Amino acid sequence: MKAKRIVSILLTGSMLLSLLPVSALAAAPVFDAPAQTTAKKAAPLVQEADASHSTEEEAATRSSRDLDAENGTAESITIQLNAEGKPADNGDLEHWVYSGVTHYDLRLYQGIFTLQPSSEAGAESALQENLYIYKDAKFNGGTVGSTTFNNGTISGGTFQKAVHNDATPNNQGFILDGIFKEQVHNSGTISNGNFQGEVHNWGTISGGTFKEAVEVYADSKPAGIEGGTFEKGYEAREFWLFHHHQRRPV
Repeated sequence: MKAKRIVSILLTGSMLLSLLPVSALAAAPVFDAPAQTTAKKAAPLVQEADASHSTEEEAATRSSRDLDAENGTAESITIQLNAEGKPADNGDLEHWVYSGVTHYDLRLYQGIFTLQPSSEAGAESALQENLYIYKDAKFNGGTVGSTTFNNGTISGGTFQKAVHNDATPNNQGFILDGIFKEQVHNSGTISNGNFQGEVHNWGTISGGTFKEAVEVYADSKPAGIEGGTFEKGYEAREFWLFHHHQRRPV
């Protein structure tokens, strides 16, 4: 009996020992290898997520800058004049600038602008430089004592010299209001204002009060009179006749 028990114990032990290496070898690929593989795959996913988040932030920042640039066209800006009727500084180069090559002039690029004359005794109240208004600018108030060239919007102010309300293939000038004491050359749109001098029209007039007869020219396209008060009426003119007798702006 004892011999049988010893043989049985030995056989059982031998079977257990033969099973131990198999279990150990089976454990390694089930746990260790997948853990390493998962770690290696996870790192690039985190980096890609961070890169995507960074790109989104940059895009949002660029969009914000673009919106700020667009909204900058509505910023109200007051330009201070000195006692000589000239801008007191040179501008910020983005919204407006006061400089020139052979002479000085005031150029408005973006914003809604008002001129503020100097408070010094005997100071000149009107701008004494030519005024250029670009398509994203609006002139809202003040007195201009020199020639004005408008590709943007005039919505107020007093103009003591000639005004050229121009049109280009991409945009045109708009006159919404203001007092105009001398001649106005219009190839854009006039919808309101008080016009005390000559008006030469190639564009559209839909409103305003005109003291002198308005001369309407039809060269490359018909000029239109859609409304307004004309104290001396308006009449058609030939383009060549005006071109021959045209007075150059001062």
